[in-house]
Amino acid sequence: MGLFLRLQHAPPTVDTAGHFGYHVSIQMKGKVMPDKKGINEWRIVLAVMAVVLAAAIVGAMVSNWGHAEKTPEGGAGAPSIPRPEAPLSPENTSPPAISAPQPGQKPTLAQIAARARTWEPHFVEYIGKPAPEFRARDLDGKTHKLSDYRGRDVLIIFWAMWCAPCREEIPYLIKLRQDRPEDKLAMLAVSTDRISDDPIINNSMQAQLIQKLKDFVAARKMNYTILLMPPSGERPYSRISSLPSAIFVSPDGTIKMGTTGYVPLQDIEAILAAER
Repeated sequence: MGLFLRLQHAPPTVDTAGHFGYHVSIQMKGKVMPDKKGINEWRIVLAVMAVVLAAAIVGAMVSNWGHAEKTPEGGAGAPSIPRPEAPLSPENTSPPAISAPQPGQKPTLAQIAARARTWEPHFVEYIGKPAPEFRARDLDGKTHKLSDYRGRDVLIIFWAMWCAPCREEIPYLIKLRQDRPEDKLAMLAVSTDRISDDPIINNSMQAQLIQKLKDFVAARKMNYTILLMPPSGERPYSRISSLPSAIFVSPDGTIKMGTTGYVPLQDIEAILAAER
């Protein structure tokens, strides 16, 4: 039998992802004889082919490793991946913070929200839009309308007596009321408390609920307006699903900010003073 074994080792190539590769071709010519000698020769050829292929694979792997060390990210055709300015470590695991305001400059709402720990922005899609009219009665039966407070900042707080974070927020709100005159800031704390989910039972026991609220307010010396949650309302007021929540309304009647979670006094003051 005559055999011709040709090994062609082409130069390495680089694909669009930046990987190296090898081309190996094997050609055989001859006539295979159906005897023991021919079978043995074929076994030798197959063994040689296996060794050559294994060597080619190992060579490609070694080249790829070396290439990965020397080639920057984003080779030909590869998408570039942004790197953090500093490597991640146990001391640097957070994304870059929003830049702090310059001395003498008021912080933006985004800067205030970025440093929040006990609350997060809410009702974002309503920011900058006119706040819908809001009507609710206080504990003495007087009706309050949001439009009555046009020309001043308005802070609407949604809370409940059973809500622990709401109770933690009360001292901040008391201090805020002491520090800010009513002609500059209106504070409307809307109670979501109810006796029952059944509207008939709830209405029949409204006097009992109002008395419980009065006792709660007096015990904690809450010095801002307490309102009862109206049975229905427009968005975003009807979308309150977490307590405490708050809506900040600018003097021009547009929604400046919405929050969920209790907001410390310094953050409340920062939001009131912030530029959009």
